[in-house]
Amino acid sequence: MEMNAKPCLSAPAKAGFTVIEAIVAIALGTVLIGIVVDMMLQTNRLQIFLSDQSTAIATADETLAMLSQELRETTDGDDGSFALAEATSTSLAFYSDIDADTATEYIRYELVGTDLQKTTIEPSGTPAQYLPEDAITTTVAFSIVNSSFTGNALFLYFDTDNNQLSEPISLSDTTLIKVHLDVNVDPNQIPDTHTSETVIQLRNLNDNL
Repeated sequence: MEMNAKPCLSAPAKAGFTVIEAIVAIALGTVLIGIVVDMMLQTNRLQIFLSDQSTAIATADETLAMLSQELRETTDGDDGSFALAEATSTSLAFYSDIDADTATEYIRYELVGTDLQKTTIEPSGTPAQYLPEDAITTTVAFSIVNSSFTGNALFLYFDTDNNQLSEPISLSDTTLIKVHLDVNVDPNQIPDTHTSETVIQLRNLNDNL
């Protein structure tokens, strides 16, 4: 009489993860989440930087347009002062009727840190005076890194033969001014520094016009 063969019993299937597998999966998931979050933060920071940089560049361009118009109409002050009052690589002062009110204002641009500041003084009294207490100062451009990062001069000066003048600048020899603004809200980030510049002919000081 033949004996029936015993059935072959298979090993039971594993159910779920082991503790080690679970730990590894959690660790990998945490690393992946960290990478994704870091990428999102970097993207967000870049978007903020690009937005701020765009605003700074637009403001610098607007300031150049304003300064160009003011400088082209440079004339002697109402107190008899020469049209140009100060000329250095980071500051420029002159007289111009910027608001068409027949009075000639004293205008001064100066780079303070990374801010380009503009000071305006209306003449007062008879004879006319430009009093320091009447000065109004505003920031007209920001993130200007000429002094703090690039080292480029903000203002360059030239005579009637287009020869560049060296400091101390001869005010009476100056007939053309080049304004160079290096704009960067964060030099540690890309893209590179943006340059905005213009050249202004001083109409009332150029004997060739």
